[in-house]
Amino acid sequence: LAKAHCRCGQMEDAIRACKEALSYPTDDSDKFENVLSHWQELSEGGEEGKERISAFEEEVKTDLPSILDRYVAGEKSMLGIDWDAIDDYNKPKTGDSEVGKSESAIVASYRKKLNSDWKQDCSEYLKSLHTVEDIEAYMVNKRRWQIMREGVKGIAREHLRNDIYDTFMKMAGKMERDCGDETIKKIALVGFSCASEAGSSNDTVTIAIGACLLLAKAFDFGYLDIVKKEHSLDDDGGQEALKNAEARLWKTRALSHWRVYEKQGCGAGKGERVHLEHSLAAWDKALKHLSVAGDVRCWMYYARAALSKGDYAVAANAYGTILKSFRLSDKVGVALMCCSLLKALGMYDQAIAYMFSAISMASMGGGPGNYDSLDLAFLMARLHEEHGWFEQQKREQEAKERRRTLRKSRKSKEIREIAEAEGGEMKAEEREVDEGGEARSTEIAKKAYVAVFDQLQQLQEEEPTIENEKEPEGDENKMNKNKKHANAREWLADHMIWLKIADTCSSAGHHIFAADLYEQALKRKRRGKQKEGTSERASIAIKVAKSFRRCGQFERSVDALTMAINEEPDSSKKTKLISLCNVWKSQSSAGGGGRAKRNTAGANGTMLFKVALMLPVGDILKKFVPRPAIRQEDPELKRLKAVREMKSRNGKWKHLRRKLKQAARVEFAKNYVGELWALDKNDDSMKRSILKGTVSGELKEELVVANAKGGYASKTVSLKNLDEMELRARDEVTVALKMLVTMGKLCHDSSAATNGMHRCAATLLQRAADCGFVGDGVFWKQLAVSHFKSYVASGVAGERLHLELASKAWDKAFEHLENASKVECWLEASMVRIHMGDFERAAQTLGVLVRSFPKYKGLSSVSLTSAAILQRLGNFEQARAYMYDAMNRGAPTPFTHIDLTFYMARLYEQWSAKAGEGVTDEDRSQLKKTAGTAYYAVYTNLVQSQSPLVLGPNNVNKSFNVWIESAATWRWFGEKACLGNNFILGGQLYEQGLIRDRTIEGRGLRNVLCFGTAKCCARYGDMVGAKKWLLEALEGTDEYAGEGERKDSIQMQTILEAWDNPTCRFKDEMALPIPKLLAGYSLISPSAATTPVGTPRTLRGDDMTPRRSSAPSTPRGMADSLFRTPVSKSEADAVSVRWGRIRRAIVNAAVEKLACDLKDAGGMEVGVLARRIGFMKINNDPEVAAAILQKLCDVEQFGDNIGHFYEMLGTAHTQAWFEAKGMTGGNRLHLLLAKRAWEKGLTHLSVASKPMPWAQSVAVNTSMGEYEAASEQLGTLVRSFPQIEGEALSVIGMSASGLLGELGKYEESLTYLMDSLEKGPAHPFTELDMAFYIARMNERWGGGAAAEEAYNSQSEILANLSPRVMEPVENNVNPELDREGKGDDDSVLTWESDDTRVSIMYDDDNEIVPLPGTKRGEAMKIRRDNARDAYERVFEKLKDLQQTGITKQRLMNVSEYSDCRSWLEDARTWLCYGELANMGSMFILASDMFQESVKRENVTKTIHCHLARSRRMIGDTEGAKIALDHAVSVLHGDLEDKNVVKRLKFENKKIVALSKVWATDEKDVEVYDSGAKVDEGEAKAGSLVRRLNMGLKELVLDCVKVREVADRRSGEPKEG
Repeated sequence: LAKAHCRCGQMEDAIRACKEALSYPTDDSDKFENVLSHWQELSEGGEEGKERISAFEEEVKTDLPSILDRYVAGEKSMLGIDWDAIDDYNKPKTGDSEVGKSESAIVASYRKKLNSDWKQDCSEYLKSLHTVEDIEAYMVNKRRWQIMREGVKGIAREHLRNDIYDTFMKMAGKMERDCGDETIKKIALVGFSCASEAGSSNDTVTIAIGACLLLAKAFDFGYLDIVKKEHSLDDDGGQEALKNAEARLWKTRALSHWRVYEKQGCGAGKGERVHLEHSLAAWDKALKHLSVAGDVRCWMYYARAALSKGDYAVAANAYGTILKSFRLSDKVGVALMCCSLLKALGMYDQAIAYMFSAISMASMGGGPGNYDSLDLAFLMARLHEEHGWFEQQKREQEAKERRRTLRKSRKSKEIREIAEAEGGEMKAEEREVDEGGEARSTEIAKKAYVAVFDQLQQLQEEEPTIENEKEPEGDENKMNKNKKHANAREWLADHMIWLKIADTCSSAGHHIFAADLYEQALKRKRRGKQKEGTSERASIAIKVAKSFRRCGQFERSVDALTMAINEEPDSSKKTKLISLCNVWKSQSSAGGGGRAKRNTAGANGTMLFKVALMLPVGDILKKFVPRPAIRQEDPELKRLKAVREMKSRNGKWKHLRRKLKQAARVEFAKNYVGELWALDKNDDSMKRSILKGTVSGELKEELVVANAKGGYASKTVSLKNLDEMELRARDEVTVALKMLVTMGKLCHDSSAATNGMHRCAATLLQRAADCGFVGDGVFWKQLAVSHFKSYVASGVAGERLHLELASKAWDKAFEHLENASKVECWLEASMVRIHMGDFERAAQTLGVLVRSFPKYKGLSSVSLTSAAILQRLGNFEQARAYMYDAMNRGAPTPFTHIDLTFYMARLYEQWSAKAGEGVTDEDRSQLKKTAGTAYYAVYTNLVQSQSPLVLGPNNVNKSFNVWIESAATWRWFGEKACLGNNFILGGQLYEQGLIRDRTIEGRGLRNVLCFGTAKCCARYGDMVGAKKWLLEALEGTDEYAGEGERKDSIQMQTILEAWDNPTCRFKDEMALPIPKLLAGYSLISPSAATTPVGTPRTLRGDDMTPRRSSAPSTPRGMADSLFRTPVSKSEADAVSVRWGRIRRAIVNAAVEKLACDLKDAGGMEVGVLARRIGFMKINNDPEVAAAILQKLCDVEQFGDNIGHFYEMLGTAHTQAWFEAKGMTGGNRLHLLLAKRAWEKGLTHLSVASKPMPWAQSVAVNTSMGEYEAASEQLGTLVRSFPQIEGEALSVIGMSASGLLGELGKYEESLTYLMDSLEKGPAHPFTELDMAFYIARMNERWGGGAAAEEAYNSQSEILANLSPRVMEPVENNVNPELDREGKGDDDSVLTWESDDTRVSIMYDDDNEIVPLPGTKRGEAMKIRRDNARDAYERVFEKLKDLQQTGITKQRLMNVSEYSDCRSWLEDARTWLCYGELANMGSMFILASDMFQESVKRENVTKTIHCHLARSRRMIGDTEGAKIALDHAVSVLHGDLEDKNVVKRLKFENKKIVALSKVWATDEKDVEVYDSGAKVDEGEAKAGSLVRRLNMGLKELVLDCVKVREVADRRSGEPKEG
C-alpha cells in the first residue's frame, strides 16, 4: 500500500502506510526504516529546514555537455556499446542460417531456384523480383494457389465420395459392379485425384494405396468399356480418346504402385513386394501407347522397377532406349546404371565400354554431383578386376569339363596314352594360358588402382600445410586422404576406402555397384574388439543386405541379413533384425506358408493389398482416402519473413545508430573545446598543450617515457616515487589524453565514405599515440583502420605515410588477444602490407590467418592471394600448393574454375622460365609441358561454351596459338583478377598481354593494358613501375584523336602529376591546433576555434554549433523590413507579372527551338527532345506536357532517371486536373493517369524523400474518392516530414480534417481543424472562417439539423408516455456522459414494442438517432448546442467588423441580417463559405457547404452547379450528375416574363452541355483503359485520348505550333 501511494505521488499517505507496516513484526524492518526516512526527507525537506533538491532536478538544470560527459564519456560510454548486439544481426529470430545472408544473395538464390522450377521462359517475370519483399510476395501467391488447388481437389473428392456413398446405400443387396456407369467413372476420378497428390502435403502411403485400390476397382468394374461406349470407334477422335484413357489408367496405376513401393523402402523395409509386380505389369501395358512411350520419365520409372525386381536384362534394355532416344541432362548417371546392369549380367566388355563413355562425359562437365574423377577411375579398376576374375573362372571351368570328358572315355590303351599325352600337353598349355591370362587380366586393374592411389597422394602432398585442421564433417566423398598408407596394397586393404565409395554409389542410386563394394568392405573388415554394444561388421552387413534387396537379389539379401544378425551384439537390435528377416523370407518365392496367407495385415501394420482389394468401395474410401491435411506454416515463407523483419529492423537501428554517433561527436566536440578554453590561457599546463595540440618535442619524449612505465595514472606506481611534474600529470595528462582519444574514437565510429571523418580520426588518434598513450586493442585497431581508410579514400593522391603508420598500428594491435583472434583484422593488415609492397610480411600475415583459422569460409580467396604473393616472390612451389588449395576449396567470387586453371598455367610457365638451383632442364621441360596442357584445357572449355573470348573475325573460332598470344585474352583474365582485388596477379597478366601481342589489335589495346598495369603497380606499392607504365600509356595516347582519348589523356596526366608531387595533407593537419582541425571538419564553428566562450558575438554562430545562430529569432516579416527597400504592393505585383512574362517567353522560345530540332530528328533522339519539351511545358501548359509525357511513358522512354520522370508525369497530370479553369474542369483521365504515375513514382527513393509528391498524391486520391488511401498517405506525409511548418502544416491539417469528416471520424477531424487554427489559418482563410468550419464539424458530429428535429419530436412523444414506459429511460440517464456519448439501450428500437407512436428517425448521415435522455442522445445534443453557440459568436464578430467599416474582411452575407438564425437559413451564406473552400482547394469542405446551401429555400441553378463541380472534384461522379439534373429542374424568377424564361433555357442548355462534357470524360477513361482507337470524328481537337492515339513526333508537333517555329527559323518576321 505504501509503494502504491508513493507511485501515485501521495507521499503523506505513503509515509503513514509505511509507519503502519513498521508496527508489525518483520525481518525487513531496517529496510522499511531507511525507506521511511528517505520519503520523509523528500516530503518535509532536508537538514536545517532547507528545501531538498533531488538529484534528478539537479541533472535537469545541468548543461547537456556535462550530462553527456557523465553518461556517455564515462566507463559505460557509447564506445563500449556492442552495436552488433543491438542490431541483433548475428542472432536471427528463427535460427535459420539463411537469415544472416545478405539480401542480394537470398534474392539471387531464389531467382535461380524459380528459373529452374519453371518449365517455360520466365525471364520477364524474374525482372520484377529485386528484393526480399518481392520474393516473399511471390511465395505467398504461389502458396495460395497451391492451397487453393489442393482445396479444390479435396472438395471434389469429398463431393464424389458422398455421391458414391449415396449410390451404394441405395444398392443394398446388389453387386457392386452393377452400380452404373456414372458411379464407376466417379470411382476412377477419385482414384486419379488421389494419385495426383504426389508431392503435395497430402502425399502419404495411405492415399497412394487408395489410388491403387480405386483404380483397380474401376478397371474391374469395366471403366475402359464405359469409355469405349462413350466414344465412337469409327472415327479417329474416338480411337484417340480410348487410347488416351487406357494410357492414363495404366500409367497412373504404375506410378501409384511404385510410389507405395518406394515409400515403403524399395523392398529394404517391411513393405509388400506385390506393388512392384503390379507396377511392372502396368508399365508393360502403358508403354504400348505413344503418349507414354514418348516421356523419358516413364522409361526411367520402368527401368527402376525392373532393376528393383532383378530383371537386369529388361532394365538394361530400358536404359539403353533412354540413352538412344532422349536428350538427357544426366547422361553420366544413366551410362553408369547401364554399366552396373551389364556387369551383373556378366557382359564385362560392354560394361567397360559404358564406363569409358561415362568418364569421358564427366570430363566434359556432364557428370553427376555424387562422383568425382577419382571415384570413376576406382570403379573402372574394380570392373577390370572383376573381369579378370570372371575370365579366369571361365577358363578353369572349361579345363575341368575337358578333363572330365577324357576320364569317362573307355577307349583303347593307345587312345588313353594319346589322351594322356594330349592331356599333359593340354595341362601345360592350360598353365601357360592361365598364367598369361591372369597376368593380362589383373595388370590393368592393378595399374588403375596404383594410379588412383598416386593421384590421391599427390593431391595430399600439394595441399598447403595447415596446422590443427580437422576434416570437414560430412566429407564422405574423399577416399580417406588424411590417413597415411605406405603403398597401394595397404590402401586397398583398408575397408574404409571401399565403404566410402560404396556410400557414394548408394546415394547415387547405383545399388549394384554399392552391393559389390559393401561386400568387399565386409571381407576386409576383420573381427576384432568392438565398442560395447556396437559392431561395425553388423552395420556393413545390413548395408549389404539393403543394397541386394534394392537391386532385386532377394535371396542374397536374406543371407547378408542373417550374417548381420549373427554379428550384432545388441539384443534389442538383433530382435528387430530377426523380425525383418522373417518378413523378407515370407515374401520370397521359397518362403511363406499358409499362415502368412491367412494374415490380413502386413509386417508394418498396414492391411495387405490383396486383402484390401476385396473390401467394398465404401470401406476403401473410409480407410484409404483421408480428408485433406491442414497445411502448416511454410518454412520458406517463415525464413523470408524473418529476413524481411531483419532487414527492416537493421534499417531502423542503422539510422538511429548513425544519428546517435553524429550527435555524440558534435556534442563531445563542444565539450572538448569548452574544456580547453576553460583553462587559464597563461597557464602553460600539459593538459592545455595536449588538448590544443601544441605539445613540443621534448614534452612528447617525456610523455612517452612516462607512459612506457605503465602510465601516469597506473595503479602500480607509488605516489612517493612521483615528482612534482608527474603528480600533476597524473591528474592532467591522463584526462587530456583520454579526451583526445575519445574524440578520435567518436570520429572513427561515425566515419563514412563521404564525410571524411576517418582522416580526422587518424589525426587525433595518432596525436595520442605520439604522446605515448597506452591504448587497448580497440584503440590500435581503430588507428590502423583510420589510416588505411584515409589512404584509400584519397585515391591516387593517397599519402603513403598512412600505410606505414597503419602497419605499425597493426603490429601493436596484434599484441592484444581481441584483435589476434579476429580473422578480419589479419585480412585488413595483409591488405595494408600489400599496398605497401611489403610482400614478405603480407605472406607471413596470410600464413598466420590460414594456420589459425582453418574453418574460415573465405580461405579460398586467401589462398589465391597468397599464391599470387609467393609467385611474385619467386617461391613457386609454395605458390602452387596454395593455388591447388584454392582450386580444391572452390573458386572464390568472382572467379571460376577455368580462371584458376589459367592462373595455374601461368604459374607453371613462369616457374619453367626460372633459372636457379634445383631446377633442371628436364624439370623445366615438364613444367612447360604442364603449362601448355593447362592453357589448352582452358581454350577447349571456352570453345565448348562458345565464349566470345575465342571468337575471331566472322564468328570463326581462333586457333589456340592465336588465342594464347592475343592481348584480349590476357586483358580478360587480368581484369577478372582485378575484379577480385588481386592486383598482383592482374598486373602480371596485363604485362604478359603487352609482351606477347604484336598485332594491330594488340597495339590498339596497348594503352589500356599499360594504364591497367600502372594502376595495379600502384595498388601493390611499386610506384616506380607505376610511373613507367603510365608514361608508356601517355606516349601512345593522342589527345587530339577524339573526345574519349582526350579525357583519358587528361586523366592520366592528372594521375601522373599526383604521383610526382605527393601531398603532405596529413603532416599539415598534424601541425594544426586541434580546435582548428575540428573546425575544418565542421565539428565546431570557425569562431569557436579561436575565441573562448563568453566573448560577445555577432548574430552569426555561437561558440559551439557551426550550423545554428545564437541570436534570437526575429518575428515573421521583420527580415523584410530590415534588409529590403520598401516596395508598394502594386509595384510588386507589376514586377511579378513582368518577370512571369519574361519566364514564359524564354520557355516558349526554348520549346520552339527543341521542336525545330525534333522535326528533323529520328530514332531515340525524338524521345529525348520530347521529354525535354514535356518537362518545360509543365508550368505553362500542363495538359500538353501531360499528353507528351504520358506518350513517352506508354512507349517506355523514361530517360536515365525513372523516378524523376514519374514525378514530372504525375505533376503534369495533377496540374492539368486541378488548374483547369471554368465550371467544366479538367479531364478525369488526367486524374486516373496521375494516380498511376504517383503509385509508381513513390516507389523510388528520390521521389518519396520529398513532401510535395506525397501531397499531390493525397490530392489525387481525394479527387478519385479514395479517402482511405488519401488518409494513409497524409499520415505518411505528417510522420515522415516533421520539418514541415507554418502555412503548409495548416493546409495539411485542413485536408486531413476534410478526409476524416468524410469517413465519419469527427473527433479526429476536429482535432486537425483545431491544430490548423493554432498553426495559423492558411490562405485564403481567416480565424473566423476556421471557427465557422469547426462549428459545422461539431454540428455534423451531433447529427445535424435532422438529428435536432428528431430529438425535439421524440422528446414530445416520450414526455406523453406512461411512467411504466419512462422508467427504463430515466434509469438509463447518466449525468456524467462518456466522451463518445455511448451507452446501453440508447436506441429507439428498445421501446418500439411498448408504444407504437415512437418511430425510427435518422440524422444527416442517415444514422439512427438515439432517444432523448440516453447517453449518446444527450452527447449529440451537447455538440449541436456547442455548434449553435459557435455560429452565434462568428455572426457577432462579423457584425462587429461590419460596424467598424473594415472592408478587407469578408462579411459572408451578414450585412442583410440581424440575427444568426435567419443568417444561417440563407443559402447565400453557405454559398459564400463553399466558394471560399473552393478557393482554398478544400473541395470536401466546399461540397458540404454547397450541400447545406441546396437545402435552403432561395436556391439557384448556380448553387447546384457549384455542388456538382465540388462533388466531381472529390470523386463522386454520380452525385455530380444528380446535382446537374437538379439544377436543370430549378426554376426561379417570374416565369411569365419572357426574358426570364429565355435566360432559364439558356442556362439549362449550358448545364446539359456540361453534363455531356463530363460524360465524354468518363467515356475517355473507358476508351483508354480498353486500348481501343478513338474515332477522329468523335474526339475533341484537344482531347487527351485523341492526343495519346497520335505518334510521338506527331503529338509534339501538333501541340507546339510547328508553323510558327518554321517562320522563326526562316528569319521572316511574323505579323504583329
